[in-house]
Amino acid sequence: MDHILKRLLLNGAHEAPFFMPADDGGNSGGDAETNAQDKKQATDDQSPSDGEKDQQNDDATLLSDDQSQDDKQKTDDADKSEGEEDQKDDKSSDDGEKLLLTDEMRDQIANGDKKVRSLLSRYTTLPSMARALAEANRKISQGNKAPERPDPADKEAMQKYRKEMGLPESADGYKLNDSVLKRLGDDDKPMLADFTEFAHERGATPQELDLAIEWYAERQEAAMAQEIEADRTAKTKAEDDLRAEWGPEYRANLSMASRMVESIPGVGPDWNNLKLEDGRKLGNIPEFITHMAELGRREFGDPVFADSDSEAAHNSRKAELEKIRDSDIDKWDSDSSLKKELTEIYAREEKRKK
Repeated sequence: MDHILKRLLLNGAHEAPFFMPADDGGNSGGDAETNAQDKKQATDDQSPSDGEKDQQNDDATLLSDDQSQDDKQKTDDADKSEGEEDQKDDKSSDDGEKLLLTDEMRDQIANGDKKVRSLLSRYTTLPSMARALAEANRKISQGNKAPERPDPADKEAMQKYRKEMGLPESADGYKLNDSVLKRLGDDDKPMLADFTEFAHERGATPQELDLAIEWYAERQEAAMAQEIEADRTAKTKAEDDLRAEWGPEYRANLSMASRMVESIPGVGPDWNNLKLEDGRKLGNIPEFITHMAELGRREFGDPVFADSDSEAAHNSRKAELEKIRDSDIDKWDSDSSLKKELTEIYAREEKRKK
């Protein structure tokens, strides 16, 4: 029986289940032996008194669950005074004396284990030790369950719940994870403040709040990466299409379109970053850029003179053609495209003067 009690004690103090049968070759255990001895003693005593019957019934249920023990104790309270009950729990009767947990029994059960011996010193009787082990086993089997989260509309219940859970009294009491906060920008701060208030009203733990914000940060990062890649692809395609359409005048036309967009009152270059419902930026749509370049020509003249770089390129090409005309007459006469190009340059300059 000693080794069984020791094992039960260790199981109750740690995590193993409580009433585990010992592998002792078929013995029924110390509880069954005690009950059998009590019943035999009751038969030998022939006609026991009412008090002795109560004592025998109490002995037969000493290792039952907490509810049965409480019900039996309530019945005893109706028949005996508080002093008699305390005396029974200690050692007033012969049977009670047999259930005392003596130092010798503690030493035998502990068998040199100081930790077990220290735990045994907390109990004075075998029933008190058994009840403690049963309670410990009950708690282990149920686990450490958090209180149920109340309805957020019940302010008093929610306040009590926050106190039991160790939650902050206000939303600004949350200490959010720095590694997650660093992933959010200034544009996210209003949303974060609003969500933190929402989470506090509903009794969210700091861990739950961190998890939700981390999820949001990951989704934002993924969406931003996708958007950047889409913009890059659209920009590359628009540039390729316009270079093919405009040829050597690509840079001049692009400058003219930019100049026109910048001249729009109240918006300016921000027009380029405006997005359509499909996510495309206006500044990456070839049709929009071509239209702006055309409006720019009407507003500011030939795109060749849209900026200093374009004008410098114009003047350089003009000088090159004039040199061929004046110094290499054979090349000039054999290539009609040179004459045509120089004629167009003169025409632009005349148009600009007007």
